[in-house]
Amino acid sequence: MVGFFAGLDELVRTSDVVVDRPRGTAHPRYQDAVYPLDYGHLGDTTGGDGDGIDVFVGAATGAGVTGVR
Repeated sequence: MVGFFAGLDELVRTSDVVVDRPRGTAHPRYQDAVYPLDYGHLGDTTGGDGDGIDVFVGAATGAGVTGVR
């Protein structure tokens, strides 16, 4: 499992993070849902839904990837 997360850390480190929804903004369809962290996607990637791989960006320096969905 360590190798898996190391691979994810490398993917995030070498990709551009595009923040579509900054921390504190409301979800476009569910206005009561407010993003607690910056939310976006990794540029030049494609996830299972055909869009970029989703990411939440936190502020902990050096934490790396802590979860995957």
